[in-house]
Amino acid sequence: LCKFEESFRWQEKQLATATNVQDVGFEVYGNMAENLRMLGKYEEALGMHDKQQASAQSALDEGRTYHGRGQVYSRMGRYKEALESHMRSLRLVGDDGIRGDVLLGTARALSGMERYEEAIKASEEGLQLACRDKKLQLL
Repeated sequence: LCKFEESFRWQEKQLATATNVQDVGFEVYGNMAENLRMLGKYEEALGMHDKQQASAQSALDEGRTYHGRGQVYSRMGRYKEALESHMRSLRLVGDDGIRGDVLLGTARALSGMERYEEAIKASEEGLQLACRDKKLQLL
């Protein structure tokens, strides 16, 4: 947990010293939200995703934000909201490299809602895409 807290503090400093928050805000807010999620500070993480979304500069950025929100909602046991966030993300990210991860998040939400057949289908597709994309990154 110390690493997440340390990372969060470092990112706060990065924002404070940035000459143009718009240039660094999206990534920093996303990283801060992830650290808060890992620390179990879910409401704060959702608030940070609000800031991240406000600094989004593309549909892909918005999709990444919805994916992050979906992860937080799943951790909170709010699976319906998680599913809604992941579905919005899927519409926005297209065939980008994070699509596999978003599908795996979708599967997690579906499983939490006891929609197991759909969860298995989303998991299989998500794993195929995630493996494909990881291989492409290595080349």
